[in-house]
Formats: sequence, C-alpha cells, structure tokens
Amino acid sequence: MKNKETLLKRIEYLRKSIPDNKKNLLIFNEKNIYYLSGFYGKDSSSSLLLTENKIYLFVNFIYYEAAAESVDPAETELILSDKKNKALYEIIKKEGLKEITLESGSITYSDFLNIEKELSELNITIKTIDFPLKELRQIKDETEIEIIKTNCKLTETCVDFVKNRNSDELKQMTEAEFAFEMEGFLIKKGASSRSFDFIIANNKNSSKPHHVSENSKINSGIILMDFGMILQNYCSDITRTFLIDDINENINKKKFKDIYQIVKEAQLTALSACKEGITAAELDKVARDYIAGYDYGDNFGHSLGHGVGLSVHEPPFISPVNNQILKESMIITIEPGIYIPGFGGVRIEDMVIVGKNKCERLYNDSKELIIIS
Repeated sequence: MKNKETLLKRIEYLRKSIPDNKKNLLIFNEKNIYYLSGFYGKDSSSSLLLTENKIYLFVNFIYYEAAAESVDPAETELILSDKKNKALYEIIKKEGLKEITLESGSITYSDFLNIEKELSELNITIKTIDFPLKELRQIKDETEIEIIKTNCKLTETCVDFVKNRNSDELKQMTEAEFAFEMEGFLIKKGASSRSFDFIIANNKNSSKPHHVSENSKINSGIILMDFGMILQNYCSDITRTFLIDDINENINKKKFKDIYQIVKEAQLTALSACKEGITAAELDKVARDYIAGYDYGDNFGHSLGHGVGLSVHEPPFISPVNNQILKESMIITIEPGIYIPGFGGVRIEDMVIVGKNKCERLYNDSKELIIIS
C-alpha cells in the first residue's frame, strides 16, 4: 500500500482541480489508478470511480487479491467486477449519480460506446475528459522523487557495468544479446523490468534514434546505448554513446569525436539553462541553437526531452512547439543528439529534477568520451 497521506493529498488535489461540471470521474488508465489508489494492475481492465465523497475500485477476479493487498479499505472500496461492468452500474444507481465523466483517452471507442449505451439507459449524463491527471502527475511529490532517485542510482550501475567490459567481450555478442545482458544485470540489481526495449546501436545503426537492436555482431566503433528500468512502477531513462577500440577502421574517429564534443557541450549548456520559469521551447532552443551553430541543425530532428515518471515518456515534452513553463519538481530528460545516415550518431541523455534556480542531475558519471578497449 502506498503512503496513505500521499494518496489522500493527490485525491484532494484532483477533486479540487476537476471542473464543477465534470465531477464523478471514472478512470481507466492503469497508471492513474495506481497513482490514486496504490494498486497497479497492468492490462487488468480495472476502473476507479471517484465521486464527491467516495472512491470505488473495480477489478476482476484475477487481480482481486493483489488489489486487496494494495489499497486502503478505509479510503477505497474494492469491488469484484466482471466484463459487463454490472457492479459499476449497480454502484452508480446506489449512489444516485446523475452524471459521469469518463477518462476517454484511456479506453477504446468500442468500450466507450458500450459504457455510453448502459449509462444512457440509466438516464446518466455522460461527459468526457482526456487527461484528468496530466497536471498533477507532472509535479513529482517527495515519495516519487525518492523512488526515481533510487532508480537512477541503480540504473547508473549499468553504465559502470558497460565501462568495465573489454572490447573483445563485446565483439563476441550481437546488439540484441548485449541488450539482454544489460537488462539481466539491472534485474539482478533490483529492477522489476525494463522501461522500454533497450536500444543498442552499433556504428551506422546509431544514426537511427530509435533503432531496434539486431542480431548482428558488435564491431569496433560507435556503440549507442539507450536504456532504463522500472523500480516500484517508476521509470528511468538514460543514453550513453561510447567508442569501442580507440584505433579502428570502421569510422572516421576524428569526425566522431568532434560530433561527440558538440553534443556534450549542447547538453551541458541545456543543463545549465534548465530551471523553473523557462519554457520547454526555450530550453529546447538552447541545445538546438548550439548544435545548429556547428551546421548540424538538420541532424538533430527530435525533441530535446520529455517527462519521466510512471511512464517513460510523459508530459512535459521539451519540444520547439511546447510553450509550457517548467515548474519545480518536474522530472525531465535532456537528450540532444546528432545523427548522420551512413555514418552513425551520438546522443547523451540525463534525467534531471527541475529546481527553482537550477536543475539537479540524477546521474553522476563523467561526460568525457569513454573508449572501451
């Protein structure tokens, strides 16, 4: 069970933030349910009804025991449900509710139509809201910050794990095998699973920002690693670009080192600028302008970063088109990159906590280029 006081604060804030004309909120997103109740059921088709005075959690038999162990019965009434949501409709009638607001962005259109039909027959007015917890989840509370800091410390041990390998060992593996090995290392360190499919990109493959790790042998040259783990349902995300063997024939070493230096300085410049009050677009521009100053602007085609929490990619998105003002206790990534098709790429990514006057970097390793020999 999550900290009771923390959950109550979240629920109180949500009740106050929801417009008066959109009360009686029915939530379907499994991460939002966890955020408010302490129960996380991946792909469980659970739902949570938040009325003015009560909270109901509806779960099917498969997840009932886990939910019972997770929620506070004094605050959340746990109800065994079924595929046809009969229990939900019974509670709605019992409570005498006249209108329901559905979290529409988290269910299929087909499910929406089925619920709409049933509620219409009960003469319930239906309203929708796409992301009711969007603002709330962007500002991380002390509980979340503590978990994410611990996660990042564990995640960083995998950077050291890679640094301590020798090039001969790496070159015995494929990209996919090395991704599997890194994931196993993090599981042994305490991760419950990965945040996303690990990206291990060697040489020319590193020019593809979201390359899918292949069953091709790792060779001397560039190795870009983008990975993260889940700890207590919260994600981490980190990218490092190393060089395998200082002397090799697979890449233009000088060109690579020049690009690495540009990306490193772009990231350091953005880290220095990151603080409460700057907009996402302004922060993105800091790194983008630096890279463009070296004529690589067209080779940095993605946003500078994104929020991280229960999801590995969540608001705020640090992009040229987002004028949202960053606030204290947001946790975001800063990850500039340069990608040259046919040659390779460099990306350096850190997670940071936005502060009033500066940001706090959650990884402590050096930015200097690592050469694995």
